[in-house]
Amino acid sequence: MVQFILVGILAGLAAALMFLAPVSGTALAFPLFALAGLPLAIAGLGWSPLAAGVAAIAAAAAIAGLSHWASAA
Repeated sequence: MVQFILVGILAGLAAALMFLAPVSGTALAFPLFALAGLPLAIAGLGWSPLAAGVAAIAAAAAIAGLSHWASAA
């Protein structure tokens, strides 16, 4: 159970950072933004839907903390 939660949190943080990549303005920003859902899919397929749910909640919380709250919604 702890493994699912830890994987979910790490996948959510990875997805949040990939979602916020266009802020940097580099050439790699758009491909990272386009693949932002991939960590959530990997967590869901590799571990369980519970890990994917935790990842989605962690990603929304990280985006809300690092950016404006409307971006997380």
